Amino acid sequence: MKITFTTVHTVRFCVFTLLGQLCLLSYLYASPTPVVCETTKTLPNHQWLYSPLIPFDFTSAFQTTRPWIISIAAGIIKDKIKSDKTVKSVFEPKSEGSGVLWGKNRYIVTNAHVIQNHKEIRAKTYQRQVLRLEVVGIYKELDLAILKTSTPNALINLPSACYTDVLPPVGTWVAAIGHPYSMTYSLSTGVISAHHRGQTLPEWARYFPGFLQTNITLNPGNSGGPLVDQRGVMIGLNTAIRQGAIGMSFTLPMSRIIPVVNQLSQTGQFKRSYVGLKLSTVSYLRGKKAGFSSPRGVRVKSVTSHGPAARAGLQKNDIIMAINGQVFNHPSSLSWRLISAIPEVPITIEVVRSGATIHHYLTTLIPKSARSKLQRAPPHIQK
Repeated sequence: MKITFTTVHTVRFCVFTLLGQLCLLSYLYASPTPVVCETTKTLPNHQWLYSPLIPFDFTSAFQTTRPWIISIAAGIIKDKIKSDKTVKSVFEPKSEGSGVLWGKNRYIVTNAHVIQNHKEIRAKTYQRQVLRLEVVGIYKELDLAILKTSTPNALINLPSACYTDVLPPVGTWVAAIGHPYSMTYSLSTGVISAHHRGQTLPEWARYFPGFLQTNITLNPGNSGGPLVDQRGVMIGLNTAIRQGAIGMSFTLPMSRIIPVVNQLSQTGQFKRSYVGLKLSTVSYLRGKKAGFSSPRGVRVKSVTSHGPAARAGLQKNDIIMAINGQVFNHPSSLSWRLISAIPEVPITIEVVRSGATIHHYLTTLIPKSARSKLQRAPPHIQK
């Protein structure tokens, strides 16, 4: 049989497609953290809705997620004069977006910019039920808002989102579901382009969002909607785009959302911890000097005088390897781990200094609000 150029490329395509499917399956089945589902009406455990024959099919994922995705509109109440000269109060939307149902209490999670500065907020479920919403809490730094409805048991029969804080590998197929330009329940697919984005976005650099970057095009109305994998499991909240860029959008990962939502739903506010460190990546030369074959850990760029880190004994150019045994290799993820830690609870920081020597420091973080009250104190004795 004569093998043509087209045949060879067809075989190569099939081989690479099969390898891609195997990689996807390895991610789906080897997830180290279980999927969190508050209700049995959503996808339980690891019933991956994946077809080897249709590797990028989101049909089942869409059917699974649609009940816990809602549309949100924020605006004002206006008096409208009817034909019979009577006055009727009507809701006029000024901002629109998406949201997800969260937890057994059916809170609604969305982006703060969708509802901010508007007193009147409405939601519409996939059953076309319209509800009035009120704000439970807002955390502007990560553009998160928690809402609830005052109508008793209005959402009790709807499932809440299934989610996981496991980051899907770069190249994984994902889908954004939302209501762009009021076009309800629109699904767009793409891939994870990168992890830990945000430091090069001026308006986000200070807040360590750790964005997932995708090549999905987001439009007004997509904000606050979920990014899901092929199982229909939420892996983040679609939040931002880069002005002027094409095929570049940013999703807030669940590792940021979960602790903020938990605090906002309980107390109405999110309290950041303060450690007094500035962090950066470990360069090749610095990693080599520390005895690493390749860069690892996170470099301490500076230490704030009299802060918790300084009192514990940390120094500039230390390389932080782990917090309470959890390994970190990116400044964004480590910064967030410290920010979201519970204040006044001691943590152990593992540091490499002067070569391969490992030091352990016991550090007690303080609430960010107490930063101005720092007083001079001797460093904590290191181990």
